[in-house]
Amino acid sequence: MRKGFLLILAVAGLGFAATYFYLQRTPPPPPPAPAPPAQARPSPIAKTTSPSIAKTTPRPRNLASDGTYFLLRYHSVATDTGVTGFPPGTKVSLVRKSDQTIRVTDGQVEFDVGAGEVTNNLDIAARLARTDSRIQEQAIALASAQSNSLWLVQASWGPPDKTVDVTSAIKKRVAAGDRTITASSNFGGKSTSRATNMLVITYTVGGGAPITEAAKQGGSIKLPAVPLAGK
Repeated sequence: MRKGFLLILAVAGLGFAATYFYLQRTPPPPPPAPAPPAQARPSPIAKTTSPSIAKTTPRPRNLASDGTYFLLRYHSVATDTGVTGFPPGTKVSLVRKSDQTIRVTDGQVEFDVGAGEVTNNLDIAARLARTDSRIQEQAIALASAQSNSLWLVQASWGPPDKTVDVTSAIKKRVAAGDRTITASSNFGGKSTSRATNMLVITYTVGGGAPITEAAKQGGSIKLPAVPLAGK
């Protein structure tokens, strides 16, 4: 019995020794790798709504009613009683259309115009009418000024056989305010004959009939006291 017990102890001791030796020869397992740091999740970006841009609707054109047009340029129409003029901006009504030609009327006279010579835009028609009215006023003012203006047609000085043109000299004197022109040798010109020097001036007033006046040397010509045209 004793031998058996000793044998068991010896075997147990050998097993313990073998286990201890194995443990000393086997390296310890590596420590576990540290866990990666938790990444902060980005906070959600709040959606910004851009202010809505109001859509601008195009302004409707100011148009006339159907069949109503306005002339874009001046038109003259021959009638039984003469020639009738229609300035730009004149309101006309459609009679009929034919290809590129439109027949219109102002209520009394019918005439043909090109399709591109009329408009139904009221704003354009009003602008054309204002422009034509301004031009007419300027033309009337100019005609009125010319009706009271002195136009020097021609002036000459000297004997009949050898005259000198002195139109420019007379214009300068009239422009300076001189309306009484004395016939003198200051105008120049020489003659070998015994004929008397003469100052001859032809002029008109307001586009009327030409008037010719003459003065012998030493005499004078008195011109109308109106503004000089064509300075």
